[in-house]
Amino acid sequence: MAFRSLGRVVSAAAVAVVFLGPAHPSHAASGPVILAGFPTLRQQHTLTCEASAASMGTQGALSEGQIMAVMPRSPDPNRGFRGNPDGEQGTRLVDYGVYAGPIQKALARYGYDSRLVMEATRGDIEGAINGGRPVVVWVTYALQHAVPRLEQWHGRPFVLVPHEHAVLAVGYDAHHIVANDPWTAKQVQYTWTAFEHSWDLFGNMALIMDPCPTPASVPNLAVQHVSTAGVTWTWGAARYAVQYDVTVREVSPVKRLVQHGRQTARTLTLVSPIAGASYRIDVRGVAACGIASLSPTRLWVTLPAPLPTPSPTATEGTSPVSTSTPTPSPATTGTPTG
Repeated sequence: MAFRSLGRVVSAAAVAVVFLGPAHPSHAASGPVILAGFPTLRQQHTLTCEASAASMGTQGALSEGQIMAVMPRSPDPNRGFRGNPDGEQGTRLVDYGVYAGPIQKALARYGYDSRLVMEATRGDIEGAINGGRPVVVWVTYALQHAVPRLEQWHGRPFVLVPHEHAVLAVGYDAHHIVANDPWTAKQVQYTWTAFEHSWDLFGNMALIMDPCPTPASVPNLAVQHVSTAGVTWTWGAARYAVQYDVTVREVSPVKRLVQHGRQTARTLTLVSPIAGASYRIDVRGVAACGIASLSPTRLWVTLPAPLPTPSPTATEGTSPVSTSTPTPSPATTGTPTG
């Protein structure tokens, strides 16, 4: 079928809520699906298809040149770009390209999170696309036949495949996968059977991309005021965040969800708090495409009993209250760098 007639078009905004879910995409057999908002860009050098595909995966926010500028060089494409980006692969494959690992590290330099999957499946690609994430995949150009070659560098083996190429998978249906091809700057479609045969030559290598930078952890979370009227928290701006996902839970004397929502303001007031109760607030930054911070910043607070009465002359932040140091959750993997 022609993908111009697809019945359902999914934009990044439409699936933004998914990014607060599990990091590992699950298979979903529904379709057809095609992601909107990912441009078809032409690679700027003969062998920079991988960086160009990744650039498209950022919705063009990162250029191919920016990605290549932080790309290491190595005879082993698992460690860096092999050869001259303006060269020709030819038969010797001295000038070649790069695999997923170095692309992933280059994207991380700009704050973009991604997941490298070897021996990936069709379900991995479909699940990622259903979740709004495009996927850089390695195939031969036009899916032509090739015979892999085993090479070594510093005693470490790796495989080179003639006609190596990378495209950005952005859609699928029951019989086809659709991708943005950086060589033609056009959208192409392959049958799943032909695609998987070529993809298998590269060990079913896939780089599942977040289409915008992952927000940094929320800084400076603190209690600013406590009274019978309410408890007020404030926090600092998180890099790459355009809004914040905020959850307040009572943890003592009972455990219950008190409040949850998204907001642009960096302050929240819990109205009519319970004297002597303990609360926990969790705050995540949320990016424009819906991706949230890797983990929430948390703060526990135990309110005094009785609660102080609001005073027009009281200085915020001076009310008696016990708080713990704000910390990320145990799942924290570190603040993204940019």
